[in-house]
Amino acid sequence: MRHSWTYAGASLAALAIAMPASAQEQGLQDIIVTAQRKAENLQDVPISVTALTADTLTSGGISDTTELQAASPGLVTFQTANNFSPFIRGVGTNQTASGSEASVALYIDGVYQGPKPGNVLDLGAIERIEVLKGPQGTLFGRNATGGAINIITKDPTATPEINAEFGYGRFDEKTARAYASGAISDTLSASVSFSGKWSDGYIRDVYRNKDQAPVESLNGMVKLKWTPSDRFTATLTGGYSYLDDATFMSAHAEPGTVSTAAGLGFLAPTGPREAATSAEDAISTVKTARATLNVNADLGPVDLVSITGYVHMDAYNFFDLDSSPANILHLSTGQLGRQFSQELQLQKNDGPFRWIAGLYYLRFRDGYDKFPRPYLLQQNLPFEFRPSDLVAGTVALARSAIVTTDTGSIFGQGTYDIAPSTRLTAGLRYSIEKKTVEGEQFAINGTPAPGAGVELDAGSGGPFGAVQNATVDLSKTFKKLTWRLALDHDFADGIMGYASYTRGFKSGSLNAGIISNAQVPVNPEVIDAFEVGLKSELFDRKLRLNIAAFYYDYKDIQVSLVTAGSTSVTENAAAARLYGLDIDLVAAPTSRLTIRGGINLLDSKYKKYESAALFLPRTAATCPSGAAAQVTLAQAKAIAALPQLGGNCTYRLDASGSDLIIAPKFTANAGFDYEMPVGDSRLTLSSSLYYNDGFDTAAGGIFAKVPSYETLTASLTWTGPDDRYFVRVWGRNLTNDIHPELILPLATTFQEVSSMPRSYGFTLGFRFGAR
Repeated sequence: MRHSWTYAGASLAALAIAMPASAQEQGLQDIIVTAQRKAENLQDVPISVTALTADTLTSGGISDTTELQAASPGLVTFQTANNFSPFIRGVGTNQTASGSEASVALYIDGVYQGPKPGNVLDLGAIERIEVLKGPQGTLFGRNATGGAINIITKDPTATPEINAEFGYGRFDEKTARAYASGAISDTLSASVSFSGKWSDGYIRDVYRNKDQAPVESLNGMVKLKWTPSDRFTATLTGGYSYLDDATFMSAHAEPGTVSTAAGLGFLAPTGPREAATSAEDAISTVKTARATLNVNADLGPVDLVSITGYVHMDAYNFFDLDSSPANILHLSTGQLGRQFSQELQLQKNDGPFRWIAGLYYLRFRDGYDKFPRPYLLQQNLPFEFRPSDLVAGTVALARSAIVTTDTGSIFGQGTYDIAPSTRLTAGLRYSIEKKTVEGEQFAINGTPAPGAGVELDAGSGGPFGAVQNATVDLSKTFKKLTWRLALDHDFADGIMGYASYTRGFKSGSLNAGIISNAQVPVNPEVIDAFEVGLKSELFDRKLRLNIAAFYYDYKDIQVSLVTAGSTSVTENAAAARLYGLDIDLVAAPTSRLTIRGGINLLDSKYKKYESAALFLPRTAATCPSGAAAQVTLAQAKAIAALPQLGGNCTYRLDASGSDLIIAPKFTANAGFDYEMPVGDSRLTLSSSLYYNDGFDTAAGGIFAKVPSYETLTASLTWTGPDDRYFVRVWGRNLTNDIHPELILPLATTFQEVSSMPRSYGFTLGFRFGAR
């Protein structure tokens, strides 16, 4: 039954290709993208790109960045704690450590978004989203090793426009969105948008008998567009978002494992919608403010583009690392992200030689906050501990550490028409980055020394003593040259082929989780990507079919290591190779029916990864160390099959030859929109199916394997005359496929968070003015 949905989706795609062109009244519309930092037709860009319009997002039931994978096979929107960690074609990072950035770059209106917790975003007021597959190191620069997600928000319009919608669904989910736009003067237009979501959540604390992870999401944006002439435009955007969602902090023990708490006789639930904690609710709040200024000036022979961005993010987390009512291990963190960036471009967009050249600067501070909200690890202590709780056998360590990045780069890319139907593109980027980490660690004690009192959010018993036991103050400079070379050729009208060779890199780093000057710097990731592709529009533009095959040589891969003390740090993991195939299609066989589909096939292997971090169940009174903790995959599987005593031990695994983490071999989607006139109104039936073949979340996949799953969404929308009103009934995960969305191996337990079960509801809305 599971695979029948996949077969149905493939059959639907085949049906789209086979349907006669004569049934269609008009062809597919052009899609304009900025995948090469300028406006171009999607079919003219020699890059594999999935472009998603606002209507596509709506029909697919996609409301935030974590759901984008359903519309773009090859993209996995993985989330760990409150960190948004996308993977594209198996390239990404599951690191939660502050100071370690994503391997897939997220851009909003041309501005790189560094703080990972701030990138779980509601997708209101969106013009389109572009998922760029493969390294984008020349034009998008650092941390686009796997690709980039390019979000373009909706510009204000001079014509007045007001939209609003309100919804209600299962789990007491309430949603609201509003958008207004119009002219302030002949040269100035403005828009304002708001979106909100409130829900009880779907996870239950079975120990305290209450909902564990309610959700509140608030987002607002104001945008001003000034056009004093047809040769100058300046757009100023300001936005603020607040997210309170502890779903990924509300874990249960993975079925088939024995946690430390269970080994001691405590309740340790394993149900897909269950959690248990010894303290108050898990906490995960993120506050993010953004400001962007985009300036475009036509200087005659060239265009000048200036992009200025600022991001200010604060996050706070608390969660129970033993997933039980026992006071074994708690973690609370205050995270901050402060970012300023400036980019200047000169572009020439006509003639036989078209080019872009630019300068880029970024300053980014990312890390664990100072008192009263540091990184605080509590062993054998209650959540709100008092000085009197700090007795023998209890430990509280507080850490504050900030990683500062200063980076500058110079880049250029040009395209030359070497023949009427053939073009050569070449580009280079040279980047210099200086990384600095400064921090200190304290051991908290119950008797404050004179003047040494420290007030912590986690404590309610007055000031605590703090003894500084470690510091770090290190700097490291990284220099990298990246490039792109591509040749594309028009074989016929509407059929273009291309071949490309691209190098990308992810920034090197220093660890905010290691308070020591003896730490080893983390080297930059480097990826060499080879790709051939075909972009086509067939049957009088009733079918758009794009195909790409790729091969990656991937070196110095940055991976997350969770230590025995449950501290997340980053290390390099040698080398890997990946290859695969992407297929994207959109078909409009009739004026009423649109069909979308896509497939990603992927084969990935670590070529050399001899010392992967691994947690295995504790099967003896003491955990092995040294050479005894180095195991092969066969030995690890044998240990995992032994009787478990509770909790886990750390090992080092020779993972050479294993699949990369979060690299599913097969992902696919299929969807459609069908419109039916009803008098002067219409009904629209939409549905979207996503299939993922499963993946490992840790090297080797032992107690760290997400099985295959599928999700089906559908909606039926009645739209009134002149498109002014609509009523929509919708359903998400209609197959009720409940699967792990996160498996996190820790010393205390294998934590698992399961997906949301079937949900359903309705939305009411109205629209006036421009669309």
